[in-house]
Amino acid sequence: MSIRIKSMSLVLAVAGSLAIIASVLAVAIVLRRFNELERNLADRELDSVTETVSAMLKAQRTVALQWSNWTDAYTFMQTGSETFAATNLIPSAVRDSHVTTIAYLDLNGRLIGGVSSRAANQPLFPSNMFTLAPNLLAEIKAGQDQVGLMAIDGVIYSLACMPIHDSDGKGAAARVL
Repeated sequence: MSIRIKSMSLVLAVAGSLAIIASVLAVAIVLRRFNELERNLADRELDSVTETVSAMLKAQRTVALQWSNWTDAYTFMQTGSETFAATNLIPSAVRDSHVTTIAYLDLNGRLIGGVSSRAANQPLFPSNMFTLAPNLLAEIKAGQDQVGLMAIDGVIYSLACMPIHDSDGKGAAARVL
């Protein structure tokens, strides 16, 4: 074999070896690092979503607490006063509270009164909500507020449910907000 062929073979062997080593290093180091970066980005985005949802639920809980621990609401739940509904359960109340719906229910989940920013032909809340979450009303009857997310028929709802008390927050729950 001539020196030229030997030299070319050696150069090709070295180049092939370097290409294999570079490929192994790329897979072992670079791709692993990209995967770590991608996972870190996903974790940060998930943390951001979690913080946003937590802040939203906290704000909804505050709104629900304001609307539930209120002597006028307590009286409305006991008497069904049209005056309360006409002056308080109005679209601007929902808009100003930054919620979609405010609904007052009896302890069996039956609607007493409410208002929503949704279209007039849409119900205030899904009719199967308390069937899908039977403990929801029981826990509210026991005086525990319930705040969280609920998926119903492929739609995610954020809920803040409170027992209705008078302004001092004492006594048995009259109904549910």
